[in-house]
Amino acid sequence: MMKKIVLTCLLVAILTACGTGKDNMEAPIEMNEQLLGSWEENIEIPQSPLPIIIKLDRETGSLSVPAQGLHDIPFKSAVYIGDEMNVVIDLTGSKIQITGQLKGERIEGVFKQNGQTFPIALARYEEQPVTYEELSIPVSNGELKAALQRAGKDGPTPVVILLAGSGATDKDGNPIGGAKNDSLKMLAEGLALLRSG
Repeated sequence: MMKKIVLTCLLVAILTACGTGKDNMEAPIEMNEQLLGSWEENIEIPQSPLPIIIKLDRETGSLSVPAQGLHDIPFKSAVYIGDEMNVVIDLTGSKIQITGQLKGERIEGVFKQNGQTFPIALARYEEQPVTYEELSIPVSNGELKAALQRAGKDGPTPVVILLAGSGATDKDGNPIGGAKNDSLKMLAEGLALLRSG
């Protein structure tokens, strides 16, 4: 009988201690909502800055590297605690890890891949409105992707084909990893305005 009383008292003491421990545990730190959304950065890889875009969702996210034709690659894992983020991407067997902390209007941290580490300062990414029509033109061994800026008139219209010849540029005429000037975009829109005017 005495053993039962001792065991009961011991069990009550343990349960009370466990309950008290739970009451004293701190609540997990919630993700700062300002981390949510899309962010961009040019990673300063020697001789070839690489633009990346990351999208942070509440529990996951994705990585895009437009210059390499990679879009919305889902994170393998994502941890968000307060102002901090830590994401891992499995890119065909190559592990990418991006860590950072929200500081004002930027996320400052590091980008790691293949044993290399690069500092990053991600800024808000704002997608530019599409003012053109996207075309896929069949060619031998694949498709040619083109952007068509229409003049706004029905019927036959002259066509101007703009070919970028200054190295790696996007369809708007901006060098990959360089400053944006939108030279080809402005030329296309200007020619379209001339024709529609």
